[in-house]
Amino acid sequence: MKSQFTNLLIEKGVKYCFNEQEYDDKKLKFIIVGDNPGDTEYEKKRFFIGPSGQKMRKHFIENDLCADFDIECKIFNKTFIHTTKTKELEEKKIKIGHDLFDNILKDCAKQIAQLSNELKLPILVFGKSELGPNLLFDAFWKALNQSIIQKDNILVFNHPSFNHFFSEWDKFKNTYEFDSSIELLKQIGTINSQIIKNKYKKTSKQ
Repeated sequence: MKSQFTNLLIEKGVKYCFNEQEYDDKKLKFIIVGDNPGDTEYEKKRFFIGPSGQKMRKHFIENDLCADFDIECKIFNKTFIHTTKTKELEEKKIKIGHDLFDNILKDCAKQIAQLSNELKLPILVFGKSELGPNLLFDAFWKALNQSIIQKDNILVFNHPSFNHFFSEWDKFKNTYEFDSSIELLKQIGTINSQIIKNKYKKTSKQ
């Protein structure tokens, strides 16, 4: 399916990239999901390696969420279409057509869900502003929830860019009781995931 999608993107002059970092799936602790590959990711063919990604790596290690981010966290994106900024994906969606754009999102979601189902790994989805009915990553969210076996493995967070995730972490850290950083991570992610699900419940009732 990837070759089918990528060939169409090439025909339409749209850039894309995949994460070429190698992983040992037996050592994984989390699946990390960003929005889409930016300039640094496109150049290096690795995800979450820019300033916000480096800060997130440091955060995970300092808070004992993992010992080695690059070994224990496998990184994906909601789409492999490259843009400098996420909001530019709207232009790409118009350029390549809504069906192709959404089918790429669905394919990415199904791959992520398959890995989570096989290894029983939590999926940490960073970037929630475009998750919801008729929003940019609507097709991704629906496909992920339809494909996942253990629904509570989908955890949603603010994106680390502009310190949004870290501000969210500090806010919850000072509000909720928790015994470990892992527990706090799950609390934040579960609450945010439920907020997204509630958006769909409201739409279905209208």
